[in-house]
Amino acid sequence: MTQGRKTIVQFARTINRNDWIDVVLCRADCARFRPVAVTLYEENIAKPQFAEGGGTTYCLRSHNHVSRALELARIIRKERAALLYSHHYMESLIGTAASALTGVPHVIGRHYEAEIHLLTRGLKRMALLQLEQVANRHARVIAVPSMRISSFMNEHRAIAADKVAVLPYPLVDDDVYAPVTCAERAQVRAELGLEGDAFVIGNVARHHALKGQTVLIEAFASFQRQRPEARLVLIGDGPAHDLVRDRVHAEGFNTELP
Repeated sequence: MTQGRKTIVQFARTINRNDWIDVVLCRADCARFRPVAVTLYEENIAKPQFAEGGGTTYCLRSHNHVSRALELARIIRKERAALLYSHHYMESLIGTAASALTGVPHVIGRHYEAEIHLLTRGLKRMALLQLEQVANRHARVIAVPSMRISSFMNEHRAIAADKVAVLPYPLVDDDVYAPVTCAERAQVRAELGLEGDAFVIGNVARHHALKGQTVLIEAFASFQRQRPEARLVLIGDGPAHDLVRDRVHAEGFNTELP
């Protein structure tokens, strides 16, 4: 801790500009907290504002999870952290080990309700579910962004309701999230070739199995049969981009994804 302030370590795979973690880091009450960011990788869609503003950041250099846990523990000790906040699945396991090594309380951020079920199967799924339970039991608090995920944790992970905290994503940057004007809306629609009165569904996200774009495309194909004027706009990139593009073509849509 520094001058009475509590040092909070935020740990995630990456931290992108204006994402949930970046907003929290930028908006932290500096009179009470000293935020520190630790990531697994340096690749970002855009450099986070927190790092751009001179915030304390680390990128783990180790390439296996045991070494990463040891490295994270060293950072926690060096920064004299009061709390570790780990986001997502693998980070929660690494964070659990680092927390056990240092004795620092651990908060886990579960951003998805069924991450393991979507990405794994068979014996691997069973093993990962068991490890998740270990991390959940060790955590001081499990933070989730919605009541749906909170209910999932209560009903399917047998986690007591008072251990789960619902923290909605803080979209508080007026410059980034300000509502568009009617003129701006019309201009964007014109640039995208969308009719002025078309019913438009937009998806802005990383193209990944967790984000569910292929499910959205299939659902939209059914919806469009009832509402022919409806349009779907997908904005993003990622490891599942080719799969998303193939799904678009398989449904016979005319829109071309680059």
